[in-house]
Amino acid sequence: MDTQANTPLLLPAPTRYPPPYLFILDLCVLVSNLPYLLGIVLPLRTSNPYAELYPYSWGNITSLTLGILLIIVGLLSLLLIPAWLFLPGGVWLCWFAGVAGVTWALSRALNGHEGDVVVSSGQYVRGKAELEDEKWFYVNGVMTGEYWLKTNVDEAERRFGRRIWGCLVQRDLRYSSACVRSLYNNLRTALLELESKPYPSSSSSPSSSIPVCRPKYKRVVLLAHSQGALITSLVLDMLYADIPASLLSCLEVYTFGNASNTFNNPLSQADNPNSGTLRHLEHYANRGEYVSRIGILAFMPGGDVGQALQTWGNQFAGRVFVREGRGHLFVQHYLDVLFEGGFVEVGGGGGVGRLLGYRDGAVVPNSILYSTPLRQRLVIHPATELALLSNEVTTKEASVFKESIFQKCWSSFSALV
Repeated sequence: MDTQANTPLLLPAPTRYPPPYLFILDLCVLVSNLPYLLGIVLPLRTSNPYAELYPYSWGNITSLTLGILLIIVGLLSLLLIPAWLFLPGGVWLCWFAGVAGVTWALSRALNGHEGDVVVSSGQYVRGKAELEDEKWFYVNGVMTGEYWLKTNVDEAERRFGRRIWGCLVQRDLRYSSACVRSLYNNLRTALLELESKPYPSSSSSPSSSIPVCRPKYKRVVLLAHSQGALITSLVLDMLYADIPASLLSCLEVYTFGNASNTFNNPLSQADNPNSGTLRHLEHYANRGEYVSRIGILAFMPGGDVGQALQTWGNQFAGRVFVREGRGHLFVQHYLDVLFEGGFVEVGGGGGVGRLLGYRDGAVVPNSILYSTPLRQRLVIHPATELALLSNEVTTKEASVFKESIFQKCWSSFSALV
């Protein structure tokens, strides 16, 4: 099923319900999926030296050690909240300064010194992918440092035969933090960069003798993993307001283990429900891993939240491909199995992801086929359609929402206990 573009009858979660409802919903989703927490790192075995858990890599051992230490320090820092009530101010400030200093030092060691952008080695670039009219970016997931980012982009280059620019990002809490601004600037620059060689104008106007500069890149591809997909969602919303739709149509986005609760792709033509601003948007998820289950698998139309709450209708654009397996790591659990045929399109479309066509440097045409009418793309309870059309949440819908969400909380808690 092709769900590339936004569905006008659906609203993004943050604009539909007040923060208390969304907080309770997020809490219930987090708790109800705790049994899948170990699915983030399982299975452990791998023979790929680029994989995150490859045991004979000093870089992997160092990255894992620093990540575990950061988790421990982060958990200990939570004690600062109640300690503020009991400790003298000077003692509390010293504790706070110590925790902040250790966190900074560990983060500095994990993130390295190469800056926000790491470029793949270039040794696996092959085929027609060496043409200069493409540019590929990769946005990392949580707890990815400089070493893992480098191995991620090198493995992506080996799989797709293209040089990859990796953008090192960290968590942002939906703020326009430094990593969000960095990704925004990199994508914006790639979309707006012009060719150095001007072309003659084809216009018959008096100014036809003035040379015209064309965009340098005819295709900009973004691979986003985990929290990188959440940050990508924020950056895309910024680009939709800043970049012409004609240039954004050159951008293709592919996510893995998407942690976001909404993903937009606005219509470029009001009378054409298939005219997404992004012509190609795909999501890949393993059903048995925690991050996908609290992100895309929960909040996409027809996802876990939609099944529990019949009044739920969330905006999540893009084709979704799900694999019945575990694992959240980009190389070990996604790239290593991407071309094995395990990812099946949700909705019975039975299609193959466009991303797979880029394997080994192959060039995929820009043509696209939309076949699913607008009404077929709606996975929403009919009783709430009027409320969605009027952009309002009715009193009855809100009461049903509260009743369903507390039932979900109680069932999740009972299952854990």
